[in-house]
Amino acid sequence: MKYAKWLLISLTILCLVGCVTTQIPTPAPTPEVASYDGSTQNSGILGIVDGGYIVTPNFLKKYAELVSKYGSKFTPAIQPMDGVIGQNIDKEHMIKYLVMMQWQRSGLYR
Repeated sequence: MKYAKWLLISLTILCLVGCVTTQIPTPAPTPEVASYDGSTQNSGILGIVDGGYIVTPNFLKKYAELVSKYGSKFTPAIQPMDGVIGQNIDKEHMIKYLVMMQWQRSGLYR
């Protein structure tokens, strides 16, 4: 009886600790409107082409900064100009750019 009581108390404590420490992450705030790129409110995206997007030099600069900060978090790791041809960025790397922007806004991987 003594051991059963001890076991019951131990299991109760373990269950309570397990439930108390569960954390639900809060999503990063999502902007309601496009950001300014220079004097134009277009977030640096000028247009859509087959396989990707036409972007501004400021967008590419921001992309390269994010890749240097978060690029190693992807498998395989990405390099600053991966997916960029001239002023175009392909769809795969645009998605990765958006993921990295969420990481930056939410403070992940600081």
